[in-house]
Amino acid sequence: MEYTELALSRFTEGYSCSQSILSVFAPDLGLDDKAAVKAASAFGGGLAHLDGPCGAVTGALMVIGLAKFREDIDVGAAKREVYEVTDRFVREFVKRNGHIGCTQLLGYNLSKPDELQRAIDEQKFSDVCPKYLQDGVEILESLLDDPT
Repeated sequence: MEYTELALSRFTEGYSCSQSILSVFAPDLGLDDKAAVKAASAFGGGLAHLDGPCGAVTGALMVIGLAKFREDIDVGAAKREVYEVTDRFVREFVKRNGHIGCTQLLGYNLSKPDELQRAIDEQKFSDVCPKYLQDGVEILESLLDDPT
């Protein structure tokens, strides 16, 4: 099964976007998928419903860090390389979706209990999040395949 299918499958099982993305890439990056689910558990829903970035973005950025941080060079240089790939990811995600913020993408501020409940009642997560999840995985795959 390819990454997108696996991530979407995890999402339909109840995992957040961040958990879904990090956990499917984790084994290839030396991280146990169960540990990845735990590590990403606070990042879904716009940073635990705190009006932050989309979980598909935060999950992807964790993957970028695991995949692109090099221990064979100076820490500052390694971070700059990760930041450059992060910038490319975010620019492409924004190009496709207009924003990286969960509130802006969903149209509901999940930090407000009434808006969170409306998003749940209107099935916003199952309606719109799979597209962001798919975009996140596709962008990641292209960046991870790029040797630069």
